[in-house]
Amino acid sequence: MRIVKDQAEASILEFTDKEVKSATRVHSFRKRCKKIRGFLLLIRPAIGECFALANQPIKDAGRALSQARDFAIVEELTASMGTHHRESFGISEHLAEFCEKRVKYFIALMNTWPKSISPEQVAQGYEITYRRFRKAYEHAKERETIKTLHTVRKWAKYHWYQTRILEKIDRPVLRQHRELMREIGDCLGQAHDAAMALRQTGEGSKASKFRGQLERSMIEKIQKAKVCLVEATRQKPSYYATRIESALMVSQLQYRHNGARGKTIS
Repeated sequence: MRIVKDQAEASILEFTDKEVKSATRVHSFRKRCKKIRGFLLLIRPAIGECFALANQPIKDAGRALSQARDFAIVEELTASMGTHHRESFGISEHLAEFCEKRVKYFIALMNTWPKSISPEQVAQGYEITYRRFRKAYEHAKERETIKTLHTVRKWAKYHWYQTRILEKIDRPVLRQHRELMREIGDCLGQAHDAAMALRQTGEGSKASKFRGQLERSMIEKIQKAKVCLVEATRQKPSYYATRIESALMVSQLQYRHNGARGKTIS
């Protein structure tokens, strides 16, 4: 479980570094929270009832900073209009303390988890997340809104991180899949940011020009994401699950053969 513990500890170190801009600290912290939640989804079949308890503090910490992150995005985008830009928000001591405590609580909970995870459990976790991603995509096709596309992006981000962790066991297949997930997450994220900025942009000739740029960018990014989504959902979830389970079993056997008592994920 070293991977997820490293992410959690790094999130605290970066978030409490007051020499770094608030916007950067918030963005980095929320990214690590998403990675942690992606990992938790991957091992959910192994940790069972512990999942909900472990997921909640990370979810709380990420959500607590969502408004600050949205504000920072709008500030950055409106700065491109040519207006003077400076950071105009900070992180309160109360908010910083809350987030730090939630992550530390999560780290403490890790001691209650099983010490080993089987290849079958990892494959199940990967397959379930991929199914949720595909379901979000199908829903967005039926009713395309910024909100439904944002849900697709959320599951793409979780699945991207899971694929990045497992890529080395099956590079020919998982590398391309990871790149597609990254592109989908990035494009839909940029489209979401543009949509938020549009809601905040006022009237006037200068604002009108900026709104036009935002609208074109949003449409372009959504269209690019759609192309990747078609490719990323070609395979059935069972296809990836079968390959991952087989590759992990081979990796586990090789590890044990080399004289170590192994863990599937450490």
